[in-house]
This record gives sequence, C-alpha cells and structure tokens, in this order.
Amino acid sequence: MDNLIHASATPDEAEREVKLWFKPGDIPPAMHAYPVDTCQDFYYLKDNKLNVTHETGSICFLAPGNTAWKSDLEALYDLKNGKQASCPLETVVAKYLINHEQES
Repeated sequence: MDNLIHASATPDEAEREVKLWFKPGDIPPAMHAYPVDTCQDFYYLKDNKLNVTHETGSICFLAPGNTAWKSDLEALYDLKNGKQASCPLETVVAKYLINHEQES
C-alpha cells in the first residue's frame, strides 16, 4: 500500500486546499475544521453559468438540504446576486461535481 502526505505552509493555505479538494461529506462531521451550512436553494450549471432554476441541459450541483462549505454558499449567493465572489464559480462547482454521474 502506498501513502501520500501533504502539508500546507500556512493555516490559510490549508483551509483553501481542504475546501478545494473535499466536500464536507468527504470528511466525518466531528473532523470539520471549517464551517459548513445547509444549502437552502437549488444551484445549476449550464454553459459555465450559474442558474437557480432548472433549464434543459443544466446540471444541479447543490440542492436544498445538501451540506456545503459555508464559504462556497456565500460565494454562490454573491454570484447569484451579481456581486464579486471570493472565488470563481468553476472552483465551487468542480468539487461538487466530482464523481457526479449524469443520468442518460
């Protein structure tokens, strides 16, 4: 068996890297080092744009009741309201679509 260890240079980099590669559900709740929240809205991606209503061909990446990083939900809220977000839409969407199976 092979093992891989990664260490971040600073606590801020560690937070960014954990949230970049892991969804909250990938980490046991007792081990959450960063705030999570329950999603209240639907969030869809279509043509690399954020939508809050379903359109044909869009993919739902977060739905009400899903657990997400609080910072991701804040970024989505800002983007939904036309504000500058703390990170790009693609950064948020990518982690929630990892291993996502699209129905055929």
